[in-house]
Amino acid sequence: MGERGGAANEPMTLHPIELHNLHIVSVRVARARDLDTLLAWALAALDDVFGFAHGLILVPDDPDESGENLVVLASRGYSGEYVGAEVSVGDGWIGIAAQTRALVRGSGGETGLIHTGTLRGHSAFTLSAQIPLPGLGGARNHMAIPLLAHDRLIGVLALECEEPLGFAQWDAAFLTILASQIAHAIDRMTDRDDDVDDDDVLARPPSPVAARRHRFTYYHRDDSVFVDGTFVIQNAPAKILWKVLRAHASENRTAFSHRELLESSLALSAFDLESRLILLRKRLEQTCVDVRLVATKRAAFALDVRCTIELVERERS
Repeated sequence: MGERGGAANEPMTLHPIELHNLHIVSVRVARARDLDTLLAWALAALDDVFGFAHGLILVPDDPDESGENLVVLASRGYSGEYVGAEVSVGDGWIGIAAQTRALVRGSGGETGLIHTGTLRGHSAFTLSAQIPLPGLGGARNHMAIPLLAHDRLIGVLALECEEPLGFAQWDAAFLTILASQIAHAIDRMTDRDDDVDDDDVLARPPSPVAARRHRFTYYHRDDSVFVDGTFVIQNAPAKILWKVLRAHASENRTAFSHRELLESSLALSAFDLESRLILLRKRLEQTCVDVRLVATKRAAFALDVRCTIELVERERS
């Protein structure tokens, strides 16, 4: 993982090369033009520059921050697809970082948790039954840093490594700085005005429909959507998907603006909407390649449907 500013118990000293590397990561984060790119570049920079090869970025699953879970929005270094995996707030090292809004670091598994406060009786991850959370089987150290902007929890940056002393004191200081930059970059990005002309968005022609057929089912009890019996998404992203699928079925619409969703009954902020569209797009890529969300311009997207869709609504699964 490379030389950094001292062992865990040594005074922190920043060397020119470390300051230079911090500048490199900061520049990459600042240059991102959309949320998906920002998250991917942040994790890639941590890997390329500092050797943190295994990382996740998670966001609250509820737009008003009262949700009980965090959901994986971006990952790097793990085999498999884990976008949409959940962690309960307060559970495990990631959930505790979200609950306390403080850095959590540990070694040797969950029993080795180290935290600025006192931790007792915390279980391991409480996960969604549908999507497992990634993890290193041989992880020796882990660290979770809350992403905070103006006292609002944007998400959590979680990192793992296999080295016994993989996270030094300088790492904690550096990652806290970077987490703040990521959070404020997200906040600035999603505060930009929506300059899309809705009439232009609505004019997008539909894609040709193939002979394949898929059944999408919405379950009202837990706000979840399944396609052909396979779990796709739940909560706010599921409501977004169902809204656009119904508009497509009833009006043959394929183009949508962020503005109309922000002004709907979904009650989402700009960040909540953009993060959930990323999650929804990635889950559709994993579960139904014939239905895609495609970004068309700033704050607009198209529903690309290349199949026949059947929509079914039920009270419970």
